[in-house]
Amino acid sequence: MSSINNKVQAAIGLWILISPWLLGFSGSSPMKWSNVIFGTAIFLINLWPIFESKTQSQGSTPPSKK
Repeated sequence: MSSINNKVQAAIGLWILISPWLLGFSGSSPMKWSNVIFGTAIFLINLWPIFESKTQSQGSTPPSKK
């Protein structure tokens, strides 16, 4: 369930990131940079747990030395 939430929130972050160009307000510098900064942050913060859970499920822990 958490992975689904992270994927949805990552998609929302991506939307926020590209919305200035899709909605036509990229000429307004403060609004554009606000969306770029916060959209990137939301996207990356929610992408991290998705990849972390994939690496844990693949058994990425090194073998123990005896």
